[in-house]
Amino acid sequence: MTRVIHQEILQDISLLLTYAKLPFIFICDPISPRCTAQALSATLSTLSADIRFVSINAIECFTAKVLYDSVLNGLAQWVPMWEAGCANWPGTEDFQKKYSESFDAFVHGLRALKNANDKANDGEGKRMVIVVEQAERLSSSLEDILVPLTRLAEIARIDLSLVFVSATGWTDIQPSLGAAQDPFLIDIPAPSKDSTVEYMMNVFAECQQQEQLNAYHPALMPTYQQFAVILYDICTHFTKDPDELVYISAGRWPGFIQPVLDEYNKRAGDAQRHPFAAPPPETFMRLVSFFKDSFGAALEHLYPRLTDSEAWAEANQPNEDALVHAFPAYRTDGSPTRRKTAVTVSDPAASNDRYRELPRMSKFVLVAAYIASMNPAKSDLRMFGRGLDEKKRKRKRVVGNTKTKKQSDKPTKIPQRFLGPAVFPMDRMLAILGALLEDNDDITFQDEDFTIPGERTDMEVGRVAVYTTMTNLTSAQLLQQTSSADKIDGPPTFKCGISHEVAYRLAKDLKIVLKDLLWEA
Repeated sequence: MTRVIHQEILQDISLLLTYAKLPFIFICDPISPRCTAQALSATLSTLSADIRFVSINAIECFTAKVLYDSVLNGLAQWVPMWEAGCANWPGTEDFQKKYSESFDAFVHGLRALKNANDKANDGEGKRMVIVVEQAERLSSSLEDILVPLTRLAEIARIDLSLVFVSATGWTDIQPSLGAAQDPFLIDIPAPSKDSTVEYMMNVFAECQQQEQLNAYHPALMPTYQQFAVILYDICTHFTKDPDELVYISAGRWPGFIQPVLDEYNKRAGDAQRHPFAAPPPETFMRLVSFFKDSFGAALEHLYPRLTDSEAWAEANQPNEDALVHAFPAYRTDGSPTRRKTAVTVSDPAASNDRYRELPRMSKFVLVAAYIASMNPAKSDLRMFGRGLDEKKRKRKRVVGNTKTKKQSDKPTKIPQRFLGPAVFPMDRMLAILGALLEDNDDITFQDEDFTIPGERTDMEVGRVAVYTTMTNLTSAQLLQQTSSADKIDGPPTFKCGISHEVAYRLAKDLKIVLKDLLWEA
């Protein structure tokens, strides 16, 4: 498979180079110039019967001598060999100087190549094409030869086309005084979503290995296609370069699919009867839900090259215990009569012990978050409000009405804990946290330090450590942030990430009667 972006535009360029014989073409691709240059070279390689081309990089050709030698070696199809002293193309014997000594010598070298080409093809030589990738570097490193390069076909008087591929426009690198030849300008639009995903799929196919089970197994191609679509939607606001997306994918994809590989390895006995297959859609959605925060982290570290993709993938390997707990086993054969393979998980007592090792303030924050998720906002004043005598208000007992109504008159209300945690703002959780600390925190201070009622609680809630605790709990998925991280209007919103049993166990450790604080206990 070939990695090609903008197939139709590249075909038009190849037709221009074959039949129009334009001396100078400038291609501007601000999104993915490297992909365009590689795709152009792949397209020109299919036209070897009509043209002879060479592709060079302006960064590698940092001097004029290196540029001349690179162009002549490529057009002559000469490969410097170590055994031969890494000599460049020698040229003809009638020219005593080196072709890389000056621009005039370089022109003589091009004419010598043209004559040799015509002689080998009975007077009908192939058209020569020079492709310069990242051509914007020439305006800073080789500004002196930029003007004669644009007029190379005119100066050498040969059938030649020069193609610049750049991420900037021609007006940004055009020499002053208007001495350079005006090029035929071609603007490349941003690659579409479908073409980018297809490009990533082609790269995935190149990495496949049939012999062993790994992240690039052929059976995982449909799963990788869905992964590529999600990655594109997340990163498209920051970059649309297919190569950058492939690089970010190389850091996140192995860890993303590792739970599927681990689960299959656990069923080694069934490998002969049930070969490896792509995970079902429900398993893929669970994987996306678990790794959704790591997509942004991969973008933040890999796009600016703060680290390489291999090191980031190694440092962000998924936790096996957490993944086994989050993703139950699944079947690959799809048989409705066969039972699923059971996954051994730790018992509830051991799970609760892990929560009991949390710091005291973390337990208070989790209990406050659970109350905020389960209670309606209008009940906070009744549950935690205080009167003038500083005594906590009590919830009024609801006395049943002697008049009975038909069941169809009013729909049955489902308790909140069966509907799942509700979203709450951070300010509300902090207010509940202050009420819990005021009533249940057994750490005492000297009276002379805090004389106003509630002063100590306000100080505790306003500490930086409380916000750090919330950040750590969010990273551990015990608190789930529902608002966008870059949102500046209004407080951030969260929802509780612990279960009903864990909340009661934490409240018991803190000596909090949680049942009295829930509106629908």
